[in-house]
Amino acid sequence: MKKIYANKIISYIVTFMLSITLIPNNYAMAEPLTNEENDNEIQQSIDTVELENDEEVLSLDGIKPNITLNYQGVTPSEPVVGQEFTVTYEIVPKPFQHNISQPKEIVLVLDGSGSMGEKINGGKTRLEELKSAAKAFIEKMKSVENLKIGIVVYSSSATINPISVNGTTTVKRYYNNRWDNRTVPNYESYTKEYFLDINDSNLITMINNITAIGGTNIGEGLRKAKFLLDEGDSNANKSIILMSDGLATYYSIEGSNLKGYMEINNSNPSISGAGNETSSSTIENSTAYAMRIGSEKISGNGYNIFSIGYGLGSTGNIKMQAIHRSRGGVVNSINPDDYNNTFFATSEGAIESVFSKIADVLINSYSISDVNLNLNLSNSITSFNGGEVNVNGHKVSIDPIVYERKENNWYRAEKQIVEIKMKSNESGSIKLFKEGSKITYTDINGNLQEVPIE
Repeated sequence: MKKIYANKIISYIVTFMLSITLIPNNYAMAEPLTNEENDNEIQQSIDTVELENDEEVLSLDGIKPNITLNYQGVTPSEPVVGQEFTVTYEIVPKPFQHNISQPKEIVLVLDGSGSMGEKINGGKTRLEELKSAAKAFIEKMKSVENLKIGIVVYSSSATINPISVNGTTTVKRYYNNRWDNRTVPNYESYTKEYFLDINDSNLITMINNITAIGGTNIGEGLRKAKFLLDEGDSNANKSIILMSDGLATYYSIEGSNLKGYMEINNSNPSISGAGNETSSSTIENSTAYAMRIGSEKISGNGYNIFSIGYGLGSTGNIKMQAIHRSRGGVVNSINPDDYNNTFFATSEGAIESVFSKIADVLINSYSISDVNLNLNLSNSITSFNGGEVNVNGHKVSIDPIVYERKENNWYRAEKQIVEIKMKSNESGSIKLFKEGSKITYTDINGNLQEVPIE
């Protein structure tokens, strides 16, 4: 029978080691170093703080936030050679005190498709409700220092910062083996800068210019959003807020080969798709394109990800949640009020309250969306998370860690549980991870932290 050992080394961030060994009817885990044993080495960089619940925490001045990893055990506790076992760790984001003043950039990706022109219960149109909500969001966010906003409006195609609109124009479409043109608003983009100060009145002008014409190319809206963020301040805390009232019905293409257009630039590529929700293949292809932009271009960059499904049915929300997850967003369908949840399904007429909730999160939180375990497995590991072992290593992505601001600029976040499934072809004492394994994340100053896993 194999036994599991964990030798934990407490350092400024976190390191860990796990051992598997043959010891009959016995389970042992190495004792962690005590705070007394480390006091002499780190006393100069530690402030001990008493929180409201009397929990004593360590706040390291050098790196904020301080994320630790606690070994929780193995299931089953005595796996045999070749049996799958689960290694469990608890990620503990330590509270920290800071007056966060780094630059902030938010891209609003707003739906301007034809369905947005439909009236809600005979009253205002969906677009009118969206405009009111977006302008209220801008007004509420004016309390945030050092904040800039960019706007992407999408329908069949997408436009960055539409400062004016003059009738309509067309975008080329290839569908059913032939080319044609589809009508879209003829926007003119604001060219002085990509991101505007939160107090710039041009933002309101851009929102007022949104016109409801065309289909729904969510992927193109996200592609332009990524371009915007790439052109912004590399040191900024960046967020994307995507809103849609319908299923994706178009996707951008390179040409008649229908290959999805993946270059990140400000061009206006051709499109494909039926442009309506009657074609299941169109919906699947268009959704897949949006998810590919999300997973290949947006996810893993540390962005704060928010999505709003506006008046969607169950199918629409499921598709939107898939697009949201592909970008690294968190969905909690059981408890939508969970602070870590960043997907919001809202009924018609209630979109302003959702924008207000997102504003509260952005004002009162600090999110880390790029925490990863980068693992080089030992030669004795034959299976990882149900798949083959990759000789180039494995990356385990962690759900975004959302710190909520409390009194006196103290930020606190919830713990997370991480489970890793493995198999080994050896008995005796072995290391699971080779040299070079590390934990990575971006700290509050925008610096990439790489901590070895020893």
